[in-house]
Amino acid sequence: MCIKLDLGLKVEILPAARNANLQVGETEPFYLWRPSAGQWELGYAGRHREYLSLKNRPHNLLAGTGTDGNFIAMIKVVKHLRNMAGLDAVSFHIETLLYHIADQRFLGSPAVYIPSVLRAIAARGADEWYRQPVMTPCGDRDIFTPTEWTRSSWNPFYEAVSMWATLAEIAASHVDRGIAITWWKRLLGSDYFPTVAA
Repeated sequence: MCIKLDLGLKVEILPAARNANLQVGETEPFYLWRPSAGQWELGYAGRHREYLSLKNRPHNLLAGTGTDGNFIAMIKVVKHLRNMAGLDAVSFHIETLLYHIADQRFLGSPAVYIPSVLRAIAARGADEWYRQPVMTPCGDRDIFTPTEWTRSSWNPFYEAVSMWATLAEIAASHVDRGIAITWWKRLLGSDYFPTVAA
């Protein structure tokens, strides 16, 4: 579904074509090229982005919804960790997986929500996740299928998330600032995590 280019700057390209059946002014669903199936299939990238933005909105205490802007930030953290580990996990699948994590898990500072979200994923077994349908935000398909997120890609990702959750929890639990920074650097990398807050 996604073409990845790394020319110093990493770019993900989603080949798409307009759906001739759409009325004037309609934009979705359009057709996405699916290399695994060798065919064009209907897709909802614009609507997908809208659902992510809705989850990212300010937290509403009464409704229990919204992530105070931390949802998109957490997507970036997980993509960064994926890249550092060299894992085969498509951004769309990571976004969908995180979309299914309860909004409350994303609340607080990064030292609170990063371990909370990672632990929410690691708390279930890899098999348990894969057996249940995890539908895209638009509800058009399940990401845990052999044509979407294969077991050979999901299992290493899940194992990495379990390790990341432990590292994040250790980092967040240290009262000694220097030790905490050392653990955050183990998780996020020395270049990614600054020694002094800006």
